Amino acid sequence: MKDNLNIKGTVFLKLEKKDGSVINKTIENIIVNTGKEFFAKQIFNDSTAGTVTQIGIGRDGTAQVVGNTITSFKVNTFNNVLNPQGPIIKNIESFNSSIETIGGIKNQIDFVTTFYDTAADTLLDAGNNKYEIKELALIGLSGDSPQEDVLLCRTTFGTGDDSPPQRVGFDKATTDVVTVTWRLTIN
Repeated sequence: MKDNLNIKGTVFLKLEKKDGSVINKTIENIIVNTGKEFFAKQIFNDSTAGTVTQIGIGRDGTAQVVGNTITSFKVNTFNNVLNPQGPIIKNIESFNSSIETIGGIKNQIDFVTTFYDTAADTLLDAGNNKYEIKELALIGLSGDSPQEDVLLCRTTFGTGDDSPPQRVGFDKATTDVVTVTWRLTIN
């Protein structure tokens, strides 16, 4: 008999360039403390359990830690300077999201969001210069009153000059489409 329950997050990125080329990345992430509490409420059918609602992209490559919160994602500082453009947060596409059955067990759920080939879906500075995507966030809406956004999972790409070197972000031009699939596996 198993005495513990593990929740693991994996992010699948698909970057479609204007020229038709496609880049795929798979990234493991962490479930932050607020996410663990959120999922525990769901498992135990707590009346204040919320729903998973959004996926966000940002430019802060600071290593993720379990203490990250929705504020640390939304404030989105970069080199200790507040980014007035902030991250881009979009609703999950329910028509593309699904529960997956693996080995006869329904233990995976995929949440999908697409960042389209528009300026509104691209990280840009005030001069319309693109930033690398260096972080991703899975966000829920609490069932508390008043309802609030809750950071569930976060992953970062690092800065590239870390020691040892970590993976670095990737460019999304305004002509590119990025599909983010966030898979949660419970076992």
